[in-house]
Amino acid sequence: MKLVVYANGDCSYVLWSIEDKLADCLGFALHRKINGYEEIVANHVGFSGESNPSGIKKPSDVWPIQEFSWFDYDVNPGDSLQYQVVPMYGTKDDLEPQNHLASNWSDIITISNDQQKAVLSVFFNRGIVMSQWIARQIDGSSEPPVKVLKEKLQNLDSAVRKFLSGRLGQELIQLLNTTRINGGHVYIAVFELNDPQLIEALCEFGNRAHVVLANGSASSGSDENAAARVRLKQNNVDVRDRMLRAPHLGHNKFMVICDIQQNPVSVWTGSTNWSTTGLCTQANNAILIKDSETAQIFRDQWDRLAQAGNEETTDLKNANAEVKTEMVGKNKVSIYFTPTPHQEEMTYASRFIQNAKEGILFLQFNPGSLQKGTLLDDVIERARLIPLYIRGVVNQDLENSDKTISLTHGGNYIPSNFQVILPNGVSEAGAYFANEIKANQFKAPGGIGHAIIHSKVIVIDPLSSHPVVITGSHNMGSKASAQNDENLVIIENDRDLAISYAVNIKSLYDHYRWRFRRGMGDTHWDGLSVTDIWQDGFLQQKAKDNFWLKKL
Repeated sequence: MKLVVYANGDCSYVLWSIEDKLADCLGFALHRKINGYEEIVANHVGFSGESNPSGIKKPSDVWPIQEFSWFDYDVNPGDSLQYQVVPMYGTKDDLEPQNHLASNWSDIITISNDQQKAVLSVFFNRGIVMSQWIARQIDGSSEPPVKVLKEKLQNLDSAVRKFLSGRLGQELIQLLNTTRINGGHVYIAVFELNDPQLIEALCEFGNRAHVVLANGSASSGSDENAAARVRLKQNNVDVRDRMLRAPHLGHNKFMVICDIQQNPVSVWTGSTNWSTTGLCTQANNAILIKDSETAQIFRDQWDRLAQAGNEETTDLKNANAEVKTEMVGKNKVSIYFTPTPHQEEMTYASRFIQNAKEGILFLQFNPGSLQKGTLLDDVIERARLIPLYIRGVVNQDLENSDKTISLTHGGNYIPSNFQVILPNGVSEAGAYFANEIKANQFKAPGGIGHAIIHSKVIVIDPLSSHPVVITGSHNMGSKASAQNDENLVIIENDRDLAISYAVNIKSLYDHYRWRFRRGMGDTHWDGLSVTDIWQDGFLQQKAKDNFWLKKL
């Protein structure tokens, strides 16, 4: 048996493979060495016919893992990890480990804790509201679950808020505090600003915080950020109003970190709005680039935005038409800002998709209608030409009624290599599952918002010698290109960064895939199989999962 492990700063992703079906095997015990201490990873789901209403978990040699992969979230930055899988044979009440069939221990990996040293660092929140953990945190209240959750998020000391904002929220606050203490300046361009913790952090800078503040998604003449705007100005923050008229949006989310002499040092960008929902209830990413030349590119764009005031000027568009490129170590970083005159950034990014050779993973927030010039169109077209491993989650409802896009290759039908799903929660409780907040509750008036997956990222060939990450604030469609203030960042050759993004995307895909299928009535699985039949479906998918096993 073979085993491989990937990791980012939030979790580890363990995969293993077998050559043929293991007769009478009821699953696997997953052993873990964490900082040298050996333990057996626990499973939350037991056998069919039993129940676990309280949400307890048992070691996987008691409730074995009936899969060939596992996301391990019970790890922390700095942890040193090794894994081993051991097949479990027998009956559900009498399981025995088959140690002679066990995998070898994996090589030691470390959950990244070197963000102060890395030149390119990515951070993720855990904005997955539709989850069993959240369901159990708000269970027992007589109030509607959305109301309970929103109240917890307003409490800055809430365990729920800290968990959902994850390392992304922690790093953003730390960056602001460290820069302020060191006498530095921040130059920020943001679409939304309503989170009380972030507003207060900016107020503490006084006139060393410089903010181009848009009016959010408010209609013409109104201001979604009015309260934050007043608060910042009362504390002498240098606020530059950017009140765009519909259909234009000031959609950036970047921050340039400067030293005490106002020299750019690093830049923070990505998909995360400076709002409570952006931090906590949407799946988001942020990237920190610790390179002064790249930071200067964003600092120059801040000046252009401030000068443009409330208009999308011709000068701004013309300046946006050219790509800005820097070598950051061995990695090529290409940056576009929008709006552009002729969608130059879309043409540039499309070339990388057209050259994909192994696989593409993506998260998309409302890219726009298919066949209307989105980068998702380019992904679909590339997958029609060659067999690629493609997995993605899209926040909007695509035209396909079954939400799965099937492709053809050379006349051969490829039904499952390209799968796109919509996020949703568990719609009915089961033996091991509590009711979760649903998409319609999330998006309803007075709910949490309309964005569940808010990351905008495409990862191309992450395990290859030429991995590519496309990220930023850009929704990767024609509207964002033609009408919005955006940034699109393309990073080549950083394999560790690409794997970090790919693991995050796959974890979200797996989380929502089962919920999506359950909501469509495809499965009402409520426990582990008591026979070895569970292996059959996984073995049929084995060839398609070899994308992740290429290290073996």
